[in-house]
Amino acid sequence: MTQLPDESTPEQRQAVLKALIETTYSDGVDEILNGPEIDEKGRLHGVFRDDRKIFEVWIYESRGKWQIEYKPLSGVTDFNEPDPDEDLDPADAIASQTALEAQPIIDDWIDRVKALLDDTADLSEFQEKLESLYPDLNKSDLVDVMGAALTITRAGGWRDSDAE
Repeated sequence: MTQLPDESTPEQRQAVLKALIETTYSDGVDEILNGPEIDEKGRLHGVFRDDRKIFEVWIYESRGKWQIEYKPLSGVTDFNEPDPDEDLDPADAIASQTALEAQPIIDDWIDRVKALLDDTADLSEFQEKLESLYPDLNKSDLVDVMGAALTITRAGGWRDSDAE
């Protein structure tokens, strides 16, 4: 049965889910919106969005091979996309810059998880290898990017409160 590592953070699980989806989904995963969780059938389940659509995804092992299924959520529109006619809010600008700076770090993690997945025969072996991979992931660069974003955001909040 599929299990998620107990010692992993939600962010780590989402990075793994994104890497697994990207092994078959070629349009790019912009964001994991929900999950991963284990559903009632023992499959890894989550919700993600690409450029404009939102999808459900299920990942499971069948006959010794990984199976990934995804389908668009019908009737769901992604309202997170900015209106091109609106001015960019400073918080949105910070978020965009942070995403740009963090992406190469996350991409490296994803590449390492994909390589691990390619060298894995079953889910329990993948879990063991994934747990051993975590200490080797470069977390300090991502911490620096996130720390800078939080500092800038906090300073902007102070400036806004001083202006009132």
